Amino acid sequence: MKNIITHNKTTLYALVVTLLTGCSSSIIAPLSSPNNDFLVTVTKECGTLTLGGQTINSMFGMTSSEPLFINLTSDLAAGRISKSNYAATLNSGFPTGGNDAAINCVLDKLDNQGK
Repeated sequence: MKNIITHNKTTLYALVVTLLTGCSSSIIAPLSSPNNDFLVTVTKECGTLTLGGQTINSMFGMTSSEPLFINLTSDLAAGRISKSNYAATLNSGFPTGGNDAAINCVLDKLDNQGK
């Protein structure tokens, strides 16, 4: 019986670690990661600009977080997608138009990252 309990604890621990670290889960990044720092910069400096009628700040809200924007922006910061793919994907995901100011702000912050 003791072996079963130990095995179950180990399995549970492994499951929790897997869920927290994820399979490329950039949204669950360590608080000190460069991706998270970039997302903080984006909210501070581009937060009032809009994509598809929503402000960038509202996309990070507890009740209305926007995974497309957050995941794409994390991928952009990590170099997993190009600037042109980032812009094209956001424009197709938020097709209402008027996204240029927000996208350009994010891209500007990327260009100035670490300077």
